[in-house]
Amino acid sequence: MVNKITILVVDDITINRVLLKNFWGHEKNYEIIEARTGEAALEILNERKDIDLILLDVIMPGMSGIELLARLKKLDAFMHIPVIVNTQSDEHGYEEEALRLGADDFIYKPYIKGIVKKRVENVLKKSAYDRERTDELTGIYTLAAFYSQTKKMLDMDPETEYAILQINIVKFKVINELFGVIMGDEILIRLAQMLKQAVGTEGTYGRMEADHFVCCIPISKMAKPSEFSAIMEEGTAELENKYGLTIHGGIYIARDRTLPVTAMCDRAVMACRNTNNNMVKRYSYYDEEEGERYLKEQLLIRDMKKALAKGQFYIEMQPIFDTKTKMPVSAEALVRWMHPEKGFISPGVFIPLFERSGLISRLDAYVWEEVCRVLARFKKEGVPLCPVSVNASRVDFCESDLLYRINTLTEKYGLEKKLLKVEVTESAYTQNPQEIIKQVVDLRKEGYDVLMDDFGSGYSSLNTLRELPVNILKIDMKFMNQLEDSRRAASIVLCIVKMAKMLGMKTVAEGVETKNQVEFLRNIGCDSIQGYFFSRPIKPEELQKMLETYYKNAGDEKEEDKVGILVVDDQRMARMTLKDALGKEYRYFEAANGEQALEILHENAFAIDLVITDVVMPRMDGITLLQEIKANPVFMGIPVVVVTASEGSADEFHALEMGATELIRKPFDFHVVKRRIKNVLKIAENEWLKEEVWNMKQNEAIRQ
Repeated sequence: MVNKITILVVDDITINRVLLKNFWGHEKNYEIIEARTGEAALEILNERKDIDLILLDVIMPGMSGIELLARLKKLDAFMHIPVIVNTQSDEHGYEEEALRLGADDFIYKPYIKGIVKKRVENVLKKSAYDRERTDELTGIYTLAAFYSQTKKMLDMDPETEYAILQINIVKFKVINELFGVIMGDEILIRLAQMLKQAVGTEGTYGRMEADHFVCCIPISKMAKPSEFSAIMEEGTAELENKYGLTIHGGIYIARDRTLPVTAMCDRAVMACRNTNNNMVKRYSYYDEEEGERYLKEQLLIRDMKKALAKGQFYIEMQPIFDTKTKMPVSAEALVRWMHPEKGFISPGVFIPLFERSGLISRLDAYVWEEVCRVLARFKKEGVPLCPVSVNASRVDFCESDLLYRINTLTEKYGLEKKLLKVEVTESAYTQNPQEIIKQVVDLRKEGYDVLMDDFGSGYSSLNTLRELPVNILKIDMKFMNQLEDSRRAASIVLCIVKMAKMLGMKTVAEGVETKNQVEFLRNIGCDSIQGYFFSRPIKPEELQKMLETYYKNAGDEKEEDKVGILVVDDQRMARMTLKDALGKEYRYFEAANGEQALEILHENAFAIDLVITDVVMPRMDGITLLQEIKANPVFMGIPVVVVTASEGSADEFHALEMGATELIRKPFDFHVVKRRIKNVLKIAENEWLKEEVWNMKQNEAIRQ
């Protein structure tokens, strides 16, 4: 159905109104409305919002046509309605005044049908054209009109240097939420009027979209002092002070006239991005190097959309090893991109780019399905299975169907939920905490492990751990780089591991590359290690071979699986006697004095469950060793049994006061020694079990 064109005829003489109405009497797509006076016309305009054109007589009783025209052109609601003024051929004085006030055309009486209809048709066409070029809210150019008018201006004036200035209101959505859409529209209108006044007739200006505006002006107008700068600064300050908003801008100097105006505006927009979250730097100039980088990013975004369909992405898996057994116990899936022209593209390049563009969710979904497909194949072929963790971005956690999507995949490939772990970064939590907490709780209840990735990378807070019910912490690799040189970094990692244990969480250290790092992490009780020291990221086929090799003889008892006891005595015979008394069920480490014992502890604390030390020894005696052990956070949890030949109670009292678990006297009674050591180990095991039970209860509380 064709929309009707509505014409309002305003004339105090009935025959004139009837005559004009009859010109369109048989045309169904026209509706003619009559008003006898200016006052009546205003009432109709206030009631009807669909008036397309006004035919207005100049001379009328009461409010004249000129007075009505002047009023209409001052009112935002009516100023865009085209007006054709009707008058006698001898009333030329009115014509000049009407045109000055904004009339679109003139028709002289007596009316000639063909001329009247043609003039109306022309004005309506021009009005429609103007509406396409004029932003409905602000009355300035639309973006398309700005492009065309700016190109004409630049072509006509090649000698003048021009600049493109793009301005926008920071977080304008918040303004709409706080003050309402009507107030938001008023702010946009004020900003457009400010821009129109500042540019004047020496440039072009328009509304790009929402709260984004643009203008093109001679560079000379931007210099201080200038009328443009004064108006912009004064107007911006007024808006910011009144509404508590912030206005930023980006500037591109249009020296390359071969560029389309669209590209010039894009560069101004890029420059404006440099001012984001900067309350001091309000305006920024376009940087060529940054522009090149931006263009490359846009090309990658374009290529990514077809790369998934063409199989350019693939996954690798980096094994994660148990700190004590050195067995692979899980893996992390990592996405890779082999571009047919650009070759291998680093994830450090394309992942942040896809996160910013919102495409990361599609890439994540691809990785999740690939991992499930690989695990299903392993299961079918009888390969030993280990859980694989996959990354979920902030975008994924903001989608209400995250759990449904992951459940769909595990069900589709027949996988137990414990085989798929989900990683979330702390930075994602800071963006939308309540939604992410809900998603993590749902995932945990369903049986999925959830890891907090990059813990300690800059967004860490105890509040995060308190609220977000993850059950595995991945310690950021930045700490590993400083572990051997920075005592503070080592202390922080130690605290993270201890805190995680208290909260019932497992720990994984990322980026582990040296033997010293491995030994330190074992000694402090970190559960798992991921890094190049054990394995680089490998293809699924290589992971398959690794799992088959490692687990081939997994059932055989190994020396490192036994309870470890460090025996410290300067007499070799005394050490041998004690080992004979305890039997072959333990794994033994030996030291001739306290200094040697500390060296062994630093290298093997992860494997030592008990220390038995003589009191009297050269270089460092047993009591001093006990003090050193209890003062070191890494060793302090290891029980210590003190051996003495003294009959008095002084050594016993001193040792127990310093934290010894038990005291044994020489000469040894084999049965008594063996029984006491078993009791000490049992007490230590019970303490460990209490901690594990508490951790299990914490995890069970999450699932409920």
